[in-house]
Amino acid sequence: MLRSPADRSGGEPIWQAGGTYPLEGGYFYLNPANSPTYVYSLGFTGAGAPSFTLAAQTAEQAPANAGVGPPVITSYQGQAGTAILWVYDPSNRLRAYYAVPQNGKMVRITLPASPAVNKFQRPVFGNGRYYLASNNGGVYVCLLP
Repeated sequence: MLRSPADRSGGEPIWQAGGTYPLEGGYFYLNPANSPTYVYSLGFTGAGAPSFTLAAQTAEQAPANAGVGPPVITSYQGQAGTAILWVYDPSNRLRAYYAVPQNGKMVRITLPASPAVNKFQRPVFGNGRYYLASNNGGVYVCLLP
């Protein structure tokens, strides 16, 4: 189990994989329990070793219990400036943000209401749509923003 940085969230547990976006300098995303989603930018030390610096965090927090799905990042045909960060959790449902922080903040994208979901889910994407599985066995289809 990974732990989030103690200086930010008190070392809350992370129950799933992180997400990455390699364009626009490179970013790494983590969803710790009872914490916002943290966004780290890729940099390098003087010796050339990779180094990550906290670049932003979401205003919303994940619930204190396990259940948030992994952060998912999409882009339109790999084009810079089109990346979206997707976060799916049982308490806040589906949230989307521009994947690259703007002035040190994560900017949320307005989405239609999503269904109630089970733990550790993630949206699925294809043909300009995203697909969500609900906790009642349904599948919802929405157009991408």
